[in-house]
Amino acid sequence: RGHKVKEAGPSTPVEILGLASLPLPGDIMQVIDDPSKARQVVAYRQAQAKEKALHRKGGRLTLEALQAQMAEGSMKQLAIIIKADVQGSAEALHGTLAKIGTEKVRVKVLHSAVGPINESDVTLAKTNGAVIIGFNVRANAQAREVAKRDGVEIRYYSIIYEVTDDMKQV
Repeated sequence: RGHKVKEAGPSTPVEILGLASLPLPGDIMQVIDDPSKARQVVAYRQAQAKEKALHRKGGRLTLEALQAQMAEGSMKQLAIIIKADVQGSAEALHGTLAKIGTEKVRVKVLHSAVGPINESDVTLAKTNGAVIIGFNVRANAQAREVAKRDGVEIRYYSIIYEVTDDMKQV
């Protein structure tokens, strides 16, 4: 009704002025009398949230980093994308890698296809935290650039046993 309130409990409608965006349900509000001090607090908290989000994404995704995460117990699944020169090689790799999992870590093949590694493969790997395995194929220039920028590891192989040996080490 236009009156100032000190506390608003659940289901109490209030009007809040001066917010740049909508607060989430359950957010705690803090009142600061000095507007310049309030801006400083907001800028500091936004910087902290941005830094936290960057650290959560992590750095470059490599098999070594995945191995460290698995040793800590924070990762239970190793996601892999397979690109091969022929369908028979892709199927053989898919079948072999699917059997490698242990009780601690399970290998999951997200995508298996024939042809060079492209940007969509790198994007899929980034969003799922996967490693790309290229068997007798290479990544095109755009895919290499996106992988470098996004920190996605691409491993190249020409012998199936080398792939399985590397995956068993993880």
